Amino acid sequence: AADPVWLRIANFHRRPLELLQRLPPGARVLWKLEFSGYAEGCPVVPASRRIDPREYAEEVLSLPHHIVPYTFLEWNRAELLRLYPALRQRPLHVIPIAQKTPLGRIGRQAIRDMYGIPAGDFVYGAGGNELHPGKRVGEVVEAFVETCTDPSTHLLCTLVPRESATAVAEWSAAAATHPRVHVRIGEYHEWAWMSGFYQAVDVLLANSVSDSWGRMVAEAAGAGVPVVVRRAQCGTNVLAPGLAITESLRDFVSETFVQAVKDAQAAAPALRDFFERNYRTEAVVRRLLTLTDSELPPEFARRSRLLVRDRVDYERVAEVLTY
Repeated sequence: AADPVWLRIANFHRRPLELLQRLPPGARVLWKLEFSGYAEGCPVVPASRRIDPREYAEEVLSLPHHIVPYTFLEWNRAELLRLYPALRQRPLHVIPIAQKTPLGRIGRQAIRDMYGIPAGDFVYGAGGNELHPGKRVGEVVEAFVETCTDPSTHLLCTLVPRESATAVAEWSAAAATHPRVHVRIGEYHEWAWMSGFYQAVDVLLANSVSDSWGRMVAEAAGAGVPVVVRRAQCGTNVLAPGLAITESLRDFVSETFVQAVKDAQAAAPALRDFFERNYRTEAVVRRLLTLTDSELPPEFARRSRLLVRDRVDYERVAEVLTY
């Protein structure tokens, strides 16, 4: 109604489609798509119930709007075009997520002090939305408790619950039962905390089987933290060259896990440089402006440039949301 420059819709969900159907012809729409892979019964793409993604794609692309699909990885684009030929009706752009600028007033030892972790002890990190079954954070905790007996080794989890009361009770009990498991229940947009979290851990363990991007993987690797990713046949595994991948995170003392940790430690400096070159804010802004300049008419260029900068300049947004 207010002459929008664009709306951003995500994946294959009924409500965005219903909204698009009510808009007048000619609306500019950016359509963010992600491919979730095939592992362990996960859907090929996240979709609402009773929605066939192929039919959804055809319906969206048949609307009288200017639809601009984009994704985060070249691998994602190839898989989506193979699975949903209707997407070939439009160029499917590749726009990487911006690497957040490290923020925060708390660092490595300050966070360790919060949980009574000695300065010289080794800390694994894990995190995500623990009620999302695809994140598998609980599986990491179980594996750590059952297989990692070294008293100088800890597991620090930072979690974002959807149902706070239930999650706080469950995870507080887990932390109380296992003194080397430390849990923080947080919220989205806590970029200052996350920066300190990445500093506090020695290795980040990403056990997700459903993320096609792996936001925590990108943030941690960009901060120079060694990262071990569980193989899940989704975009997380092709996020960056040299990322350490293991078939399972069920046994912390297995030969394959120990080797994956060593690989992650060796790869960390090169990965940090890779993310600095390819995913810093300026690089992503440049890629988005290339998209908007080519896909939007000239009269929208000025406003689109302002929106692009506002959407991906995490340092500016974080100052508002965090402090």
